[in-house]
Amino acid sequence: MKKALLLLSILFFVVGFVKAENLEEDVGTVENDLGASREGSRTDNEVVQREEGAIKLDGLNVA
Repeated sequence: MKKALLLLSILFFVVGFVKAENLEEDVGTVENDLGASREGSRTDNEVVQREEGAIKLDGLNVA
């Protein structure tokens, strides 16, 4: 039992001296025009109209 306590105390003593290293990673930049494409600028109303047209082509009722 004394050996276990001695080993445990030595372990805690050694762990106290461990220090983490700070690694500097190269951080990229973000483009300013994200979402500026035509696909990203569509409104919900345009999407609804397009989906209604697709449903009408299938011969189904929109409502």
